[in-house]
Amino acid sequence: MANDCKSAAADEAARVQFIAGMEAWLRQRGYATRSVSVYTTCATRFLLWAARTGRPPRSLGYEDAVAYGAELVSSGRWQDRGRRSCIDYTAARRFVAYLRQCGLGPQDAPPTEADKVLQGFQWWVRVHRGLMETTIAAYSRRIERLLDAVGADPGAYTAEGLRAFVLEEAARRGPCTAEALVTAVRVFLRYLVAIGACPATFRHAIPSVAKWRLARLPRHLGVSEIERVLQTPDLSTDLGVRDHAVLLLLARLGLRGADIASMVLDDLEWSEGRVRVAGKGRRDDRLPLLQDVGDAILRYLVAARPRSLSSQVFLLTRAPYSAIRPHVVSQIARRALRAAQVDAAPLGARVFRHSLATSMLRKGVPLQSIAGILRHRNIDTTLHYAKVDIESLRRVAAPWPEVA
Repeated sequence: MANDCKSAAADEAARVQFIAGMEAWLRQRGYATRSVSVYTTCATRFLLWAARTGRPPRSLGYEDAVAYGAELVSSGRWQDRGRRSCIDYTAARRFVAYLRQCGLGPQDAPPTEADKVLQGFQWWVRVHRGLMETTIAAYSRRIERLLDAVGADPGAYTAEGLRAFVLEEAARRGPCTAEALVTAVRVFLRYLVAIGACPATFRHAIPSVAKWRLARLPRHLGVSEIERVLQTPDLSTDLGVRDHAVLLLLARLGLRGADIASMVLDDLEWSEGRVRVAGKGRRDDRLPLLQDVGDAILRYLVAARPRSLSSQVFLLTRAPYSAIRPHVVSQIARRALRAAQVDAAPLGARVFRHSLATSMLRKGVPLQSIAGILRHRNIDTTLHYAKVDIESLRRVAAPWPEVA
């Protein structure tokens, strides 16, 4: 009995120590006092569940949080696991994140052969191709499926096996997704050829996707619609001030979502009235910092940006106040387009880029200048927008011979 009491007291002391550490960790990351109290209370319940199921706190990982969530569902405390509305499950994941960041949780499993191949590919495209992290992540998801299908030994690859994987995957997807898969696989094969892991002829083993070049018109909005969208954020809130600055960067400068997400404070060259954009292929371009854009960014930095040691310009408006990701930029654009009741497909950040190019073209701006503003490396990419200038096309179109 005495030993049981000592063991229970030791377990309680360990729980108190872990919860105190999590509380300090949450406060350091900028969580509000009430949020800290709620998360630590729920995390305590998670630790009690772990003790009942024989899981020591130091061994808890994300798979344990998933098991805890399954019990919450079975007990009726969480009605829908598809929704991220269960605070107990969220607190469990927060506790696991705290353990991992402090080095207290379980160690990651040693990398498999597939992991090593994928890590080598990621390093190669990052260093030698200068790809952005978002592109590397997209390529990696597709290469993971390839490695699962054909294995992690490049020496055992065959042209027939690679083609069979691509054709099977492409058959279940649309033309654009299939084309992205083909591009990722071809880049992966170039990497294998570069390191001498497979024959150079494998680069030509992947078939192209049947697709008309420049077949579709770029979706765009009119000037009045753009202005209506820019008026949707509520400038009395920190979220609205941030979203307004992001929307102006999209609409006035035609930046990509990744350009805005990766922008750091040193990129804002106030004295020269310019903004540095680190785009694709490790290119550094400088664009004019227009007056309304600069005013909106300055207002955000002075009045709405959370206090943070991060050098990123745009941060999340809720703790832990980390830098926004490219998908957050798309969410900001989608929210503003819906609020303005604008019919744009797809609802996302890219429609602003298309709209800027279309507006400049209709005002008579040369394609070469548009390519410079949009930072296209190939003028053929900019030619895509020439199709939307219907009036100019009518002046150069030859009459149909069979029509009087």
